[in-house]
Amino acid sequence: MWNARARQLMTLVTASAAALLSVCGAAWAAFPDKPLRIIVPFTAGSGTDWIGRAVADELTKTLGQPVIVENKAGADGRIGTDFVVKSPADGYTLVITSSATHSANPGLIRNLSYDPVKDFAHVSLLITDPLVFAVHPSVAGSVAEFINVAKTRKLSFGYGSNSSLVAASTFNKLAKVEALAVPYKSQPQAATDTAGGQVNYLFSDATAIGAFLKGGRLRALAMTGARRSEQLPDVPTLAEQGIEGFDLQVWVGLAAPAGTPAEVMKQLNAEVRKVMTRADVREKFRVAGKTVAPNSIEEQTVLVQRQLEAWSRRIADAGLKAE
Repeated sequence: MWNARARQLMTLVTASAAALLSVCGAAWAAFPDKPLRIIVPFTAGSGTDWIGRAVADELTKTLGQPVIVENKAGADGRIGTDFVVKSPADGYTLVITSSATHSANPGLIRNLSYDPVKDFAHVSLLITDPLVFAVHPSVAGSVAEFINVAKTRKLSFGYGSNSSLVAASTFNKLAKVEALAVPYKSQPQAATDTAGGQVNYLFSDATAIGAFLKGGRLRALAMTGARRSEQLPDVPTLAEQGIEGFDLQVWVGLAAPAGTPAEVMKQLNAEVRKVMTRADVREKFRVAGKTVAPNSIEEQTVLVQRQLEAWSRRIADAGLKAE
């Protein structure tokens, strides 16, 4: 009698487990069954915004659901980033991550409301992006001339993100010059005032200052990458002009809240890698001066940690303090 009762119980448990697995499998297979949101924690018109919208357009085509971009700017990217940390971990609310929000902010903002590693499920790296060292045309025509000018009078630089602040401060340290840092709410605003002569220079992604460069209102003196940009092939790197040791990597990625189911993460990663490696998408980003670089979930998690360490060292070297 006991054996019969035990067999009945095992049969019931097995059936229940099978049903549960079937339901879960159907849930994963159904993802996504409603629109997704990508939160961009910076203003419309910024380089990060351009990347977020380009990726959202491509994912809309492959996921079978609209992928909507929402700008939640403010507080150096904290508002939008923190919004996603507190969102349901179901894969439907994603955030554009970057060297600004996840590499620079932790070293510059006291009591940051999120942990750049533990509070996120990192989907993939999207692009790496060299910064342009640009000046008002009246300031200088080369890095060497800029350094000479900066040593004879106090110059100022604008920044609309913490990655731009750290980049300019690192350059100043390596070039042995001092300058006044002027904060702005966004990179486009910093670029506009640099082009207008209110400040003398800035470090920015090419997207935010492209129109000013083409119109001659800003002059590009150098690129921060290891090699020249295909978009600006006539602009030498900092290393070519004697500024060695500028090792900061500017990157942009995509993440979900920590705790997002593994199967959903795998699907998101696969979709991102599929669209970002298509020839037409790679060309779109290449023309914009950005290098497409999708990776695995594990690789992106490691990259975020290592870049956090690298930027923290540069922040300390530049004498910047958390506020």
